[in-house]
Amino acid sequence: MAQIRIASTELREWLAADFGVRVQRIERVAGGADSSASVWRAATATGDAFAVKISEADLSAGLRASALLARHGVPAVLDPVRTVDGQLWSTHHDAQLSLTPWRAGCRGIERALSAAEWRAFGSALARVHAVELDVQRSVPVEGYASTAVDAVRRVDQTLAGRDADHWSAHADSFRRLAEATDDLGRVLHDRPVPRVLTHGDCHLGNLIIGAEAQLWILDWDAAAMAAPERDLMFVLGGGVLTDHPVTEEQQAWFFEGYGSPTVERDRLTYFTCARAVEDVTGWAMTMFNPARPSQERRDALAIFGGLTAPTGIVTIAQKLLRELG
Repeated sequence: MAQIRIASTELREWLAADFGVRVQRIERVAGGADSSASVWRAATATGDAFAVKISEADLSAGLRASALLARHGVPAVLDPVRTVDGQLWSTHHDAQLSLTPWRAGCRGIERALSAAEWRAFGSALARVHAVELDVQRSVPVEGYASTAVDAVRRVDQTLAGRDADHWSAHADSFRRLAEATDDLGRVLHDRPVPRVLTHGDCHLGNLIIGAEAQLWILDWDAAAMAAPERDLMFVLGGGVLTDHPVTEEQQAWFFEGYGSPTVERDRLTYFTCARAVEDVTGWAMTMFNPARPSQERRDALAIFGGLTAPTGIVTIAQKLLRELG
């Protein structure tokens, strides 16, 4: 799916009509891995700034989750701006439009976090996991119904007969990883597990760091009721970002803020493996898709190559599987 395109003039009109916000300046924000969404920074004549997101994917779960958490006083979560009729989003051309306050600061991948900022990150995520919410009908519930094998098979079929050395060099290990993921999912599906509201993509790239260790957790699109390990995998084991591995010292700082959870290794392994399969299949399909812009395909190639690096998530997932036995 190509990244959604919209004229800034039309977007201004929608913001005024739907949210009652009259924008003086608006500009597209570069970056982001979601090819189905477009993000903008908008500012009013009075200096109020907002993050504007329009997406062909369903944003409803993330918007409901962040609204509920903000209502419960979790300071690291931004409350979405309501439409003039009190809704969390509006719809145009089969895409959802949402608006949240803009917070100045740097992303967590733009510089090394201090010890105080790691503690603040841990504390913020602990607050999220501690809030007791009846959101079973508002956000998805993790059922451990893994389809990793099907995802890898689809890539195999799509690339059959094509020059796809970058995929084929690791295809066997990807298939084994997918099989192990599905096996773990079946085990966990039949086992009672705790469920809290999880972010689902809580890596450093989705943090905004402000002054005095103040931070905000952005992009709640993957929110779900699940075991805490679904979020803790972004810190434990080295995290998921090849170029920004989480060190043992940083993990210690994080858990000084979060607390001392009982981490179940099989759940941690499952979520890490599932993320690894999602990443390799998603980036492979982008990398070999001739309909995608050439720069987007080159970026996907660079990211895909890092997934099997020593600090890549595939390597981390394989290590966890070996430790699990």
